[in-house]
Amino acid sequence: MWTINLIKISSTFHVRNFLYASSSSVYGSNSKVPFCENDEVVSQISPYALTKRACELWAKYFHQTSGLPITGFRFFTVYVSYYNFFFFFFFFGFFFLKKIFL
Repeated sequence: MWTINLIKISSTFHVRNFLYASSSSVYGSNSKVPFCENDEVVSQISPYALTKRACELWAKYFHQTSGLPITGFRFFTVYVSYYNFFFFFFFFGFFFLKKIFL
């Protein structure tokens, strides 16, 4: 896992703060909405979510054992009503340009 290697290197070179990206997928089948970072995350439902959670636990371990400041961000997929509208133009615009230039 690259995250573990990067944390080890950061600790070796005394990085001020290691930042990493996690995912809202770590909440798994949690039925409580909205999620909170203090919620239990024990039931991941995909390999992707499981590996993200494993990286979070490794980051916590390295912070506790080496004192390296580590910050994780759990990103969420955001859906807004105009997304489909813009995606439509992007997709067909890309298809059109590809037909013209390739």
